[in-house]
Amino acid sequence: MLKTSWAWLKSRFEPKPDPDLERWVRWYANRVAERIAARPETFRFDQVATELQVDPTLLEFVADRTYRLFLRRAWADAEVTAGEQRMLGKIAAMVGIAPQRAREIDLYTAKLVFRSMLAETLEDGQIDPNEQARLDRIAQSVGMQLPQFASQFLRDDGRLFIDMIAQSVDADGISDARWSRIIGVGRALGLTEDQMLGCLAPSANALVDDLLDRIAGDSVLDKQELQCIHSLIDRLRLGVDAKRRITRATTRLTIVHQLRDPSIQDLAACLNGCHDGECAAPVFSSTRVTWAELARKLNGATWWEITRAQHANWKYSAGASRTVERSQLSHLSGVARQLRVSADVAGLSGFKASLYFLPIGLLAMHRREFHGFTYDDLAYETVSFVEEGEIPRGAEIIDHTWRYVNKSGGPDARFKDNPRMPVCEYGRIVVPWHSLELQVSDAAIPAQLGRT
Repeated sequence: MLKTSWAWLKSRFEPKPDPDLERWVRWYANRVAERIAARPETFRFDQVATELQVDPTLLEFVADRTYRLFLRRAWADAEVTAGEQRMLGKIAAMVGIAPQRAREIDLYTAKLVFRSMLAETLEDGQIDPNEQARLDRIAQSVGMQLPQFASQFLRDDGRLFIDMIAQSVDADGISDARWSRIIGVGRALGLTEDQMLGCLAPSANALVDDLLDRIAGDSVLDKQELQCIHSLIDRLRLGVDAKRRITRATTRLTIVHQLRDPSIQDLAACLNGCHDGECAAPVFSSTRVTWAELARKLNGATWWEITRAQHANWKYSAGASRTVERSQLSHLSGVARQLRVSADVAGLSGFKASLYFLPIGLLAMHRREFHGFTYDDLAYETVSFVEEGEIPRGAEIIDHTWRYVNKSGGPDARFKDNPRMPVCEYGRIVVPWHSLELQVSDAAIPAQLGRT
């Protein structure tokens, strides 16, 4: 009774950390580990948790952290012996951790130790017999042979190895001598070159995605960096698709920079150095339309600029809840010559600006100043529009209505002058500049521009 009372008083007055979940779990786990170390033969997790007043929702976390404390101590000498493995099994049972969960924790911790040791051994690009013996013991601590453990490690955490390979890239790529040393490390782990590259494939593809994210974040890669990346991709056998994705993204971003800070001379140089398939493919591949075909559609469609829009009573506006005033845009000729580019360009002259549709983005000229936008910057949709004027060539009529409609959508009989009106499907494009809203007679154009 006295011991129980003292334990209660001690738990109430011992200093406790701030009420943060992670801190609480760590504090409780340390107390539980002390009880196990002091009297393992009489330890009961539920009883100790009650004495420490552990929140029931934290029991699983406390048990997990307690087991990790003992596991970390066992790994202090970079090896877990058979006796330590038996001891860890007993501790897992004491705190109520299932064997499968204990196995997951063991494997995760072994990978951390393996990663740290592998990083040290890879500094000189080779693994000596002593280092290999230590790596063998790490694998054996979780009941695996080194090749099996190394394969799983490279599949799950191969970025360390990828980074080591990337550090071997210089201005001329990866030399055969350096690549031989890298392959030698794989052989020391019991893996052939094909096996190693197969295990590294997920991390290698993640590297390409990271590079694309870097490029998308306006980090331009110069020609030398691009050449080094191509060499790395070749060595990792990622194929031409990965190389093409990087090249396209880099070329595209170079032009995007020019669009956002336009200079006609620099823009012309970028566009003229950009082949149609390379620039346009990332934007238009989903619609299977080449830029040359799309430029012809842009030039052949009828365009309007929305100058005013307001809500309307659907009864007196042919069933529409929004009415607009619009001004038809005129097509510009000789645009490519004006911009000094060889690519196909569509040009429009509007109320607010002259617009130039380029293979990689939209260029707006207002008062002799240029403003550039990528096609991802624009908003797109298709709209149903009640056409009161002449139907443009190629426009699709999807329905008919009346100028004045009743609740059922039919003609309102109270009005004698109530003509039947066509409903056309048009495209709508919104440019994030001066609330510029465009309407186009070809409803397919927004999908082809915006990959919607």
